Amino acid sequence: MKVTTLFNYCTLYWLSTSVALAEIVSDGTLGAAHKLSLSNETQAYAITQDLGKTVGNHLFHSFQTFNLAQGETAVFSGAAHVENVISRVTGGSPSNINGMIKNSIPGANTYLLNPSGIFFGEHASLDMSGSFHASTANYLQMEDGARFYTDLQTNSSLSISPTDKFGFLGTNSAPIEIRGGGDLGSIRLSKEESLQYRRGYIPQLAVNSGKALSLIAGDIVLTQGGYHQAEIYELETKTVQQVVDFLPENSEELFCL
Repeated sequence: MKVTTLFNYCTLYWLSTSVALAEIVSDGTLGAAHKLSLSNETQAYAITQDLGKTVGNHLFHSFQTFNLAQGETAVFSGAAHVENVISRVTGGSPSNINGMIKNSIPGANTYLLNPSGIFFGEHASLDMSGSFHASTANYLQMEDGARFYTDLQTNSSLSISPTDKFGFLGTNSAPIEIRGGGDLGSIRLSKEESLQYRRGYIPQLAVNSGKALSLIAGDIVLTQGGYHQAEIYELETKTVQQVVDFLPENSEELFCL
């Protein structure tokens, strides 16, 4: 793992978009195109099952934008048999998450893919009983080889098969940044590394014991602390060379397991 102290790290191109209007808009590829309304009473966006497409135990969602301001909550809901809520963001702008992502389906895992980048602000949080996976990958592949692409120009195959691996096309995948309130300074993993926490957490991004919180991106940056060392039970980092299966020579495609 490459550790770098970053002084007022703010050079990420997409970081400037964090002041953009928070909103969640479905892109109409898996359900009706719809700008979700924020409840005045609960400050929550209701992301119901009918806004996506259910295939077996997977619930797929597709958003043009997915942003949350401080105090806002995105609530995913669905039938009890749903095991994985898998969301992609296709609009070409990063996701700025400074509110809560909640999955109300008992035991269901949550996937968020945005190839343009993901920024978790200091007020970002999770509320779910399953695992959480965020990635800037270009697609999520299932065990049967079916792929859920983030590029709408590429046909996706929605499968009932279990999730298998994240796939990256090319070598310039976008970063994930987490801004926390700790005092450890900043940590940056070298390009194309993945950062995975098990049985521990970045304070504001916590999952239940025995569940996984995984972040897979081109760069992963923790600024202003991001976590307290005493709260990490196990920290696992892997470079791409350790976690990918490469296609034939000269291919620019790679997988992250």
